[in-house]
Amino acid sequence: MLQLVDHLQKHPLFKRARVDIYTPTTTPENIIILIGQVHTVWKGRIGNRERKKIVNCQARLCSYYAYFEQFHNITQFGGEGLYDGLETSFADQASFQLYQQIEKKLQISHPIPVEKLSIVAQSILKKLGEEWHNALLKKDLLEKIQLFASSVSGMTLFNYLNNEKIKVYAVEGEKAYQKVLRGVNHLAERIEKSEKSYEMRVVRQQGGKAKTDKQVEAVKQYNLLVKEFNSVIGSDLRERATLEIMKEKTNNQRIVVFTMGVGHRKNYLKLADEYFKGGKTAFMFITPPELLTNWWLVVGVPFLLLFGLFLINYWI
Repeated sequence: MLQLVDHLQKHPLFKRARVDIYTPTTTPENIIILIGQVHTVWKGRIGNRERKKIVNCQARLCSYYAYFEQFHNITQFGGEGLYDGLETSFADQASFQLYQQIEKKLQISHPIPVEKLSIVAQSILKKLGEEWHNALLKKDLLEKIQLFASSVSGMTLFNYLNNEKIKVYAVEGEKAYQKVLRGVNHLAERIEKSEKSYEMRVVRQQGGKAKTDKQVEAVKQYNLLVKEFNSVIGSDLRERATLEIMKEKTNNQRIVVFTMGVGHRKNYLKLADEYFKGGKTAFMFITPPELLTNWWLVVGVPFLLLFGLFLINYWI
């Protein structure tokens, strides 16, 4: 199993990725591999930079799935979301038609070498990402937004390029995860009900100021619900549920690969020792380079600006 880790780290596809590894033994028998991602949304406003990050990330994921399929014969992946059944062929025909149209325009021929797949995927998803972004900004019909949002998916595109041989199990569809989601949804429903109450509507009309005891109590209860909701969302309940699901998968699979939002990374790495210590299962978190913080920009740009101001003041 450590040979897999060594091969992955040396492969050009993962050259700039961040790879965090936890192994409780020098001879692990199984490995759980989590790939971080960012994905499209159905509402809200995002900028061009965010759109490009999503597109580039999903294109990268497409090449990662191809790597695991080619070198480790993996054709089943875990993913976010709820699908028709916990295991499906994941054949999104609407997205497939969009891919086919763009392929013809770009004159892309098959098969595509795994080393070139990221570039090909990026060229296909770039156009669809622009269509999705435009529909989102114009607040088009939800069906149109969903169509293009669903097509900007590395997993869906890889399945198309791989003749629909890929299967996916929806992590959020498993019982362990559903239990957590029910608790989150219940809190969300209570918050929505509180927002729609007569007292809260009056408070909003008054610019957020509560003038009666009932209004004060309504605002207090609303704030408590929001605080509890944020606490649950920020906790590790969802990561724990996912790890339980993945550990169960290792009973039948030596290599378990699934994709979740990169924002979960910190909690997963914290829980690795608790869940895998003393066992035979290794854990790996792969962060695509598109999702890594560019510290040169974070630190360098402010420094250059300050240096520029210093020079200006010096010459003045």
